[in-house]
Amino acid sequence: MILQKLKKIQLPALLTAILKHRLLCAIGITVSFVIITLYSCNISWWNCNFQNTTSIPCPSCGLTRSFFFILKGKIPIALEHHPLSLILFLVWLYIIIITISPKTVRNFFLKITEKIENKTGITFIMIALYLIIGIERVITEIYNYL
Repeated sequence: MILQKLKKIQLPALLTAILKHRLLCAIGITVSFVIITLYSCNISWWNCNFQNTTSIPCPSCGLTRSFFFILKGKIPIALEHHPLSLILFLVWLYIIIITISPKTVRNFFLKITEKIENKTGITFIMIALYLIIGIERVITEIYNYL
């Protein structure tokens, strides 16, 4: 009974909604390229406000380093910095491809993305994993503090 009700729930296609805004994606891609480039030049100008305030790494802490190591082909090191980095890197590449694609190709992939999101709820699963990592980091810091 509960499973049948859960199957009827239609979760919004969040990634598709974001991908439909080409300018927003282009801005996000540009900012991420700048941050990764600065990091690769040993210019670390971005400090995590959450970590600076609480001394606990946020769910995103380590992603810049992870992307940097993925680009260098050092996947195991990247996964040490952030366990979801490889999946998020692939999503990042997908966003880049969709953003620079011609309109017909872009619309084709948007339809596929929306179908996948609607059938699987994958975006919400990824958000849940992301939050679980954040909670795990908080618990680990509290445990280490005690």
